[in-house]
Amino acid sequence: GGGVFASGTFKMSGPAVIRSCTAEGTSFNCGGGVYVDGSFEMSGEAIIEGCQAISNSSNSSNGGGVYLANNTKFTLSGNAVIQNCTATNSANSGEAYGGGVSAACVKEITLADSARIVGCAAANGSGLYITGSQVPGYGKLFANGGSVDGDVVLGDTEDGPSTITGSGGTVFNGKVTVTP
Repeated sequence: GGGVFASGTFKMSGPAVIRSCTAEGTSFNCGGGVYVDGSFEMSGEAIIEGCQAISNSSNSSNGGGVYLANNTKFTLSGNAVIQNCTATNSANSGEAYGGGVSAACVKEITLADSARIVGCAAANGSGLYITGSQVPGYGKLFANGGSVDGDVVLGDTEDGPSTITGSGGTVFNGKVTVTP
């Protein structure tokens, strides 16, 4: 994590800001703003902005704003925003995942209220990238409000499918791909 590495429970609320952080190198380039292994609740007026996950090798870059490790739960609610974050790879441009949020075998992600992912960039899933999982109960996106500008990728052929469910109201301003 360029700004924060959290193992366990991490809560970011109120007017908290993580800005212009970078996770960069040749091996593990995940979570330009925040890397979480556990649970992450981002609410209120919290902001993650201008963060980058940068790789300069054959290894991928993941989560310009936020990277969620295996078994993690993430809730983005209130007026919280992840904005203008990028995941890039100068050695292999196709190995960049989740400009806003990237998740590996995540348990669940919940988008609610007026929370937003906006202005982020990556070769795969500029807004949100979830690898999915073969484990029952994993790889769930609960679309309960908020918005995602940019592409959303749910699931992949290697790790497995993801599902999208919820009470509705989430606005997707970009292409949404759900891997069968």
